Parts: sequence; C-alpha cells; structure tokens
Amino acid sequence: MRKIKILIVFFALFVGLKLSSQTNVYHPFPTDTAIWFHNFIPTGCSGGCPYYRTIQMGDTILSTVAYKKVYKQQGTYFPSCGGSNPCFNPSGYLNYVGALRQDSALKKVYFFPTGLTHDTLLYDFNLNLGDTLAKSYLNGGGFGIVKKIDSILVNGEYNKAFSFTPTLSSNESFLIEGVGNSFGPLEYFGNNLNDYHGLCCFNQNQIPNTACSGICPMHVLEINQINESPELIISPNPVNSTFTIKGTKNIGYIKITDVLGNEIKSQRMAAPTNEIMVDVNRFDSGVYYILITSVTETIIKKIIVSR
Repeated sequence: MRKIKILIVFFALFVGLKLSSQTNVYHPFPTDTAIWFHNFIPTGCSGGCPYYRTIQMGDTILSTVAYKKVYKQQGTYFPSCGGSNPCFNPSGYLNYVGALRQDSALKKVYFFPTGLTHDTLLYDFNLNLGDTLAKSYLNGGGFGIVKKIDSILVNGEYNKAFSFTPTLSSNESFLIEGVGNSFGPLEYFGNNLNDYHGLCCFNQNQIPNTACSGICPMHVLEINQINESPELIISPNPVNSTFTIKGTKNIGYIKITDVLGNEIKSQRMAAPTNEIMVDVNRFDSGVYYILITSVTETIIKKIIVSR
C-alpha cells in the first residue's frame, strides 16, 4: 500500500511538472496547413446562422518577406456527413483575405490584409498578469488587461490561454497560444455584445479541410476552458461524493475528463435543465474537468475530488 501511495504521489508530481514545463514553452502558430472552424450567431438568428472556415494554406512573398496565405469561406454546418463526423458545406467562395507571418522569438503574429501595403500586429502572446493588450488588427483600442493565465490542451500539449478584463459580455473572448482567440483567428475582440461568436474546431498539419473529425477535433480540453461563467455554480467543490451544478444555463449534456483529457463520465439530460446532481463516488481523488454544454456554448469548470 505504501508503494502504491508513493507511485500516486510521484505520478501527480510528474503531471504537475509536465504541465508547468509545457506552459513555460511558447507554442507558435502552425507552420503548415491549418484550419479554423468558427460560427457566428447574430442577434435574432434562430437557424441557418453563418458558419466559417479560415484556412492557412500556401506560401507567398510580400515586400520581400515570407508569409503564409490565409483564406476565408462561409458555409453551413451539418451535425453529420456520414458516420459520426460533422461537416462543413461551403456556400460561398474561398476568398483570399491576407497573409500571416510570425516572430516566435518575440511571441508575436502579424497579418498583412488585402488592400493594405504593410502588415500589422495580429497577436502578442508575450503577456503577464496585469499587462494591457497591445493595439492590434483585432484590438484597435488596446482593450483589456490580462486577469488570468491558464492552460489549454492542444494536440497533446498545454498552451497558454489569456483572459482579460473588462469583459465585453458573457460571450467572453480569450487568447490561445498557437491558435489565436476563442472567437476565431481573425475575429475582433470587440464584437457586438449580443451576438455569439465561437471557435469550434482547430486542425493543423494536413488535416482534410472538408470535415471535423468528431464534435470538436481540436484535441483541446474545450475552447471555453477559462470562461469563468458566473451563470454556473458547482457546489460543493472540492467534492467527496456528489455535487450540484446550478445556474441560468439550460444544460443538455455534461462530460467529465481527467487532467489528461480522458473521458471518465458523461451524462445527457432528457430535457435541458438549470440544475443537476452528479455522483462521483467511484472517482479517485484528484483534479477533473467538467464540460457543461448548453444550447449555445460549452463551458469547462474544474472540480476536485477529495476524500
């Protein structure tokens, strides 16, 4: 028994050190083909709302500098296009919108939009708590102060994610190293407060650009991981046997994973509800993430099982 306890402690320390080391390493933007799928639900849209894919594909030289070409296309999203794979059905042209380059040493990404004669700052990931976001293509007013630095699992590695204050709305945007932001790679932070924007999927390195493999194949512990969402409260936390999720959200589905992203438990509601009780009596002590899906979004909360 003593040997088992020592192994458990060692494993916990190993995971903690691994997460720390991974988040201390900068994760740059993709250097090959990359695809972002993101949706836009404007106020009053009840169905058939716009869905987009942004694609980084191919090289170009602008003003003697090397860039990656970027395209954007509108389409519609289907829950399934055969088997269990949802798919993107193009309804518009694949339009060239500009080009990207990055300076990994400075942790910055630049965008050269069509119609301009020079590039401009797109993202600056060289951020610490309390820093003000720099004025950029997506943040014209230099809006926001970094209030939290978290980690998010992308393709097996933990990338830094930054949330900031003041918050525009419950549809909060945050930055993710190597990905962009939670609205989409070229979406403005200051979008209409009442509209919903969301990055659904992120694929890179020669992933086919016509389908998402699974609900959100980004291999991320969900895009909305650091959304603090005061509309949802988990109590008690830490938990010993059962906990309750309460709030104003109409919860339709929950999934609980361990720190490595492995599914431990899932539960689909017979009808959307704003209060559910979850039994974790069979869980080992440790840290878990609960993915809470409502009609419009998926939010992640961290829970601790302690006995």
